[in-house]
Amino acid sequence: MSGTGGVAETSLTARTDAGMLALWNPARFSAITSYQAWEHALLDDQDITRHIEVGDLAPINIGGDGAFAFLVRVGRPGPAVLTRREQRYLLASSQPYLYQSAGAACLSGIEDISADPGPAVATLTVPAGQCAVTMHLRHNAA
Repeated sequence: MSGTGGVAETSLTARTDAGMLALWNPARFSAITSYQAWEHALLDDQDITRHIEVGDLAPINIGGDGAFAFLVRVGRPGPAVLTRREQRYLLASSQPYLYQSAGAACLSGIEDISADPGPAVATLTVPAGQCAVTMHLRHNAA
């Protein structure tokens, strides 16, 4: 993770078979140890909204399946500023979200959120506490 001015950034690739990706706090989903537990926590829109509102996850709805490249910036509240080159390759951005960090974040398809997400899930270090998160989907050429 690199960055300046209190904003850290990293490039990651994540995949989904459900059309939605999320940056999520692994400490907040330690009870998801089965598909039934996942359904109870994340199946309904209101469940996802509740996790967004408390800062457990920041979603980006892709609307399709596949693997996607992301530039993830985590820092102080406020809009993320992209360089001209980054803007040229930008496909979509998430809304800015509050993220309550316990020191780490995972990026994956929503279907991969669990207590033991496995090697397909990207994990990064994020300072503990409140963070602002905006995710940018970009072309791989960027």
